[in-house]
Amino acid sequence: VGNLPLFVSRAELEQHDIVTYSFGDQEALYLRGQWTVHRNEPRVSSVWQRCDHIAGQLQKELLLKVAWVRRMESRGIANYPKRFQSAEGCYSHQAVSRGDLRIAMVHKQAVGLTASGEPEAAIYAVDGAVWRCAAETRVDPDELA
Repeated sequence: VGNLPLFVSRAELEQHDIVTYSFGDQEALYLRGQWTVHRNEPRVSSVWQRCDHIAGQLQKELLLKVAWVRRMESRGIANYPKRFQSAEGCYSHQAVSRGDLRIAMVHKQAVGLTASGEPEAAIYAVDGAVWRCAAETRVDPDELA
């Protein structure tokens, strides 16, 4: 995971303004916030500002959330529907509706990945970085720090 060229190709980044990585749920057409790469240009990096509840009206949205929680708690209601507006939903809609952004959805996330047989790689998490090494390589994790 720490070695992005293993997952992200140069062509994906050169040919698209936004690349989002799915895990087999492509029928849900939205940009995955946790694994979406954006070209660092104002026309791309400003798309989120078209979603009022996370941009210009963020403070109002937060105050409404707090008011809702306080109202429920004052009535002694512990289990209640939460006030939720999807940032990914609005952001995805705004990005696609612009019409001038090249967007790619690529199936690459490894959610629920299981391995069988001999491992091809060893994964090490050291000081906030993740290293993928060939399974037969002898690695001293202290040297990766």
